[in-house]
Amino acid sequence: MKSNDTRDTPADLSAELEKLYWKPFSLDVCACHSNTKVPGAYYVLGGLASFGKLVRPGVDGLTGRWTPDWYCNPPFSEIGRWVDKAWACGQPGLMIVPNTKGEQGWWQNKVEPYRDGRDAAGGPGGQGLRLETHFMLARRAFLQDGKPILAKNGKVGSPRFGLVALIWRP
Repeated sequence: MKSNDTRDTPADLSAELEKLYWKPFSLDVCACHSNTKVPGAYYVLGGLASFGKLVRPGVDGLTGRWTPDWYCNPPFSEIGRWVDKAWACGQPGLMIVPNTKGEQGWWQNKVEPYRDGRDAAGGPGGQGLRLETHFMLARRAFLQDGKPILAKNGKVGSPRFGLVALIWRP
């Protein structure tokens, strides 16, 4: 994971994503101690937590079990691995990814053939999940350690891309 891959989802974006998903998330599968907004979380560096308390050290979102209603803001340098895990877990949930990645292999192989009702079997392996894509309005700025991310000139930076919410539904 690259050092600039750790980004906090702003509260207003979290609320918007929950509305898209139709209910609250129960597990953040790729969180940091400082940025999770749900009861359960897999911390990127070190374990499963419940209500902020570490309950299973050494397990992360790529090795642990994902329960229904998971949420994922993955490291953008490793999106393919996280999309693979989302399909493999076989549980409903939501992941946000940059909307500028449609030409990349992970999108072409793991999203495009299955999105928006294109596959009746429910994705690779036939898990029975339906994948929806929601292209978000406007570019959204993330936070780092709870603060706006600054550009090299010291001002609040503007993202170079919009977002897509990938929603796995039963």
